[in-house]
Amino acid sequence: MGHADYFHPGSWNVICQECGEKWKAFDIRKRWDGFYVCPFCSENRHPQDFIKGVPDEQDVPFSTGNLDYVYSGTVGTQFIQPTSGFSVTILDAIETFFIDPIGPLTSGTITMPAAPPQGQLVRLYSNQNINGLTVSPNAGQTITNAPTSLVGTEPVLYKYSGTVWQRQVYA
Repeated sequence: MGHADYFHPGSWNVICQECGEKWKAFDIRKRWDGFYVCPFCSENRHPQDFIKGVPDEQDVPFSTGNLDYVYSGTVGTQFIQPTSGFSVTILDAIETFFIDPIGPLTSGTITMPAAPPQGQLVRLYSNQNINGLTVSPNAGQTITNAPTSLVGTEPVLYKYSGTVWQRQVYA
């Protein structure tokens, strides 16, 4: 016989829904989650259940609204090593175009990418001076302030916007 196996007027035997032991009805309590449990299995609801969330404002304090840089293509480097004068077209989705001449260069022609995404940046580098340089746009494009020379270790930066390659101030 268990500890709840006796007669008590107005009471009955109840099984605890947590531990499965038999108890008298007057000993059983209804817990916060709706279970009927014995005094040993009874517990108060955790205070963290009653905490209200605080709204977190995610807006930025201000925005410049400049949305013309939407370039999301892959960024790569194109590297050439000409031995004398050269003529080369920069590949699409190339951000860095590096000229590493094997010998002294007096002239060369660089043509900008044919199908650049809006906002694409192109940096032109060389590790030596190139005095007779021609930088040309591709078909249907224009270019601003095209350099006629490239000074070694001083990059020239262009940004594609609309159909125009705009020379940028390199900071």
